[in-house]
Amino acid sequence: LRPIDLSDPVVKDAKQQIQRIIFENMQAPTQLQQMYQAFEYILKVEIDKIVDSFRERNPPPTQAEYDATLERLDRDMERIRNRTLNEVKFELIKVECEGIKAALLKKARDISEALMDVLSQQLTAETVSMIEQYKEIHYRIGIDPKDPEELQELKLYIDGVPAKIDDLARRYQTVAEGNELLLRYKYRIDDDEFEKLWEAFEWPKKVNQVLEDSEFKYREHRNRFQLQLRADCEQLTESVAVLANDVAALATLN
Repeated sequence: LRPIDLSDPVVKDAKQQIQRIIFENMQAPTQLQQMYQAFEYILKVEIDKIVDSFRERNPPPTQAEYDATLERLDRDMERIRNRTLNEVKFELIKVECEGIKAALLKKARDISEALMDVLSQQLTAETVSMIEQYKEIHYRIGIDPKDPEELQELKLYIDGVPAKIDDLARRYQTVAEGNELLLRYKYRIDDDEFEKLWEAFEWPKKVNQVLEDSEFKYREHRNRFQLQLRADCEQLTESVAVLANDVAALATLN
């Protein structure tokens, strides 16, 4: 036996055949890699940064913007699950895809959950704000005015209540749609948030009940003040008459 030199034509030909076989067998795995290239953005996303961008924007992102982002993630998670088998075998190469699929799905779910956490917090804050405004309206309508000036202020406030209720109803509808969006993407809404939403739903009935009685109470207060004013006028008239008599008596003495 004698060693074959690397420059020997036989060696060169063997190397070329091996390189050709390797190149040909790498075509399919390369194409497989490119099939997952579309999801590279998921791995590149920094969750803290995207959460901060949604939380700190002024004005806040619309529900349509949340929906668009969540829908893309949801759609891509489904595409990742069905992209390939977990193990793909070629003539010389076996590619394990389970790891990259699991990593992509976990990261996509983490992004989706983080964004829905932000939306849920914003919806809860809006619900609490609405409840506080309903309480304020309920309290203001129920005030017993101490004088005609306060009665007039109350009347002006009550006249503006329907517009406030309409605005709160629109805001409630937006919050309800936001919670429907969260449920659509299988987000678990806390029981406390559901209770707040239900409380906000119940408040218009309470306010309308007090509002229906407010006109009667307004007339009642107005009559009371008119009677009081009439009594005060009569008292004043009597006082003026007494004073006039006293002045006349003093004039007689002089």
